[in-house]
Amino acid sequence: MFHFIIFTLAAIVGLTAGFQAVQVFGVAIGLVVIRAVVQGEKNPLFRAVARPTDAPYEKYYIVIPFLMTAAGGMLSNILFGKLAVIGYVVTGWGDAVGEPAGTRWGKHKYRVPTLTGIQCYRSLEGSLAVLIASLTGSFIVLYFGFHLPVNTTLIAALSIAVIATLVEAITFHSLDNLTLQVAATATAMFILRLL
Repeated sequence: MFHFIIFTLAAIVGLTAGFQAVQVFGVAIGLVVIRAVVQGEKNPLFRAVARPTDAPYEKYYIVIPFLMTAAGGMLSNILFGKLAVIGYVVTGWGDAVGEPAGTRWGKHKYRVPTLTGIQCYRSLEGSLAVLIASLTGSFIVLYFGFHLPVNTTLIAALSIAVIATLVEAITFHSLDNLTLQVAATATAMFILRLL
């Protein structure tokens, strides 16, 4: 829920108030995340976002994704402007849905690389959830946020979702908040220029 809410709010802030407001929002969230990491197990947010499978590197796997989120957001905004909100939603919704779906229903697992040597797996079922969430989120943002025609929105959203799903499937554990944002936003820019 944290992932979903934070990225959705960032997209709303980006669409309504621009990148500078997103930066302020990001700093505020950063302070909350830093406090959670410093307090560790005493903090309810830390307990909510720390994965037992990341042991003994739980703090690392909270800080690195947060830094990747910031880097992905800045890079997407610098390179693609307001379209960066597509990356926010695809990353927030795809990750928020993919991980629990894969944990609950994932039967066809594949291993992904990590920076710390822990074993990390994703599943085809989780990747399908990423595809569906990315398609839904990007469609909503393109249609309601950018007021594109339905056909253009559908083609662009499907392209974004496919690329995002493939990128998420091969990205190192904890780096996907960067790669998903940039890949989704770059795909949006490319497809919309073609259409």
